[in-house]
Amino acid sequence: MKFGVTAALLFMLPASIAVAGSAGRADDGVAGGLRVEHAWARATTGHARNAAAYLTLVNDGDKVERLVAVATPAARRAELHTVVTEGGIVRMRRVRAIEVNPGESVVLAPGGLHIMLTGLDRRLEKGATLPLRVGFESGAVIDVEATVQGPASMRHDDGSSHDHKPPAAAGSHMN
Repeated sequence: MKFGVTAALLFMLPASIAVAGSAGRADDGVAGGLRVEHAWARATTGHARNAAAYLTLVNDGDKVERLVAVATPAARRAELHTVVTEGGIVRMRRVRAIEVNPGESVVLAPGGLHIMLTGLDRRLEKGATLPLRVGFESGAVIDVEATVQGPASMRHDDGSSHDHKPPAAAGSHMN
C-alpha cells in the first residue's frame, strides 16, 4: 500500500496506526523495522515564525523505506528540505522523499537534510518538546517528541555530539 496521506492530514490518523515511544528515550519512536532517534529542534528567538527540526532515521528492516511526510500541530507547515549550494549561494530546497536503505540510517542535521517548520504557533523554548509525526511510503507512521535545544545548539539532549555535516551519500537518499 502506498502512503497517500498528506502532511496536513498526517496528524488526523488514528493513534492505533501510529507507534510511539521506545525503551529508554522519550524522543525515539519505532514502527516495525523503522526507528526515529535523537529528534530535536532549535529554539526560536524574537518573533521568528520558522524553525528547523532534525532527527535520525534508522531502517532495521529488509526493504528500502521512504520518508514522505512530516507534521506537527505546532506549525502551519512541515516539509522535508535539504541545503544545496548553487553558484556559490547556499539555498534550501524541498525534497519529496528521503530514502533509508535496509540496515542503514540517515541523519537530518544542520547544513543538510532537515524538517522545515513554517508558521509556528508559538516560540520554541529551550527545554520544551515539539511533537512530530513522520510518515513513510509503506504506511508506517511514527510519533516522536523533539527536544528543543538552544538556538545554536549542535548537541542532542543526551549530551552526545554529532558531525552535523550532510551525510556523504545524502544525494542518493533524496528524491
